[in-house]
Amino acid sequence: MRLFVGIAIPAEIGERLWALTGGVEGAHWMPSDTYHLTLRFIGESGRPQAEELDAILAEIEMPPFEIALAGIDYFGTSSRPRVLWAGIDPSLPLHQLARRVDRATRRAEFPRAERVFTPHVTIARLHGTSLIETMVFVQEKALFRAPAFTVDHFTLFESRQGRGDPAYFPLADYPLAVASAS
Repeated sequence: MRLFVGIAIPAEIGERLWALTGGVEGAHWMPSDTYHLTLRFIGESGRPQAEELDAILAEIEMPPFEIALAGIDYFGTSSRPRVLWAGIDPSLPLHQLARRVDRATRRAEFPRAERVFTPHVTIARLHGTSLIETMVFVQEKALFRAPAFTVDHFTLFESRQGRGDPAYFPLADYPLAVASAS
């Protein structure tokens, strides 16, 4: 099983992102129903370790919060742009949730994250796209903003690679709720 923990992007926000696509040679645009924000990529896992992680993730408590997508940028080098993505407005609760998810994965004895958490939503994978073409797209879409939406849960996903686009299957949802006073 190839796992990650993330937040699915609501369909109406996905439609706004999808409206940006096109016009970049070598871009493979991600289908809007696959848009998500990865809190923590986990990688390969056996079922027992995934079940342990599920139990630990279910212990995470924090209230729902809002996030908003804003801006477009890319990952890669000047000689090889690799990914176009939408950014997220700065959000302390989002970073807190990502830290809690990361701690949960380490408690379940998964290796440390290889990358620093950079909240984003991948919209295209680039293959042979020039830096100039990438930068033109980024500059043209720099003012992109979507309405804020409430994050009221996060999800453990399984990613399956096939001949076409990757398919993401939700394995478990974890609700965020205001702690009850006992």
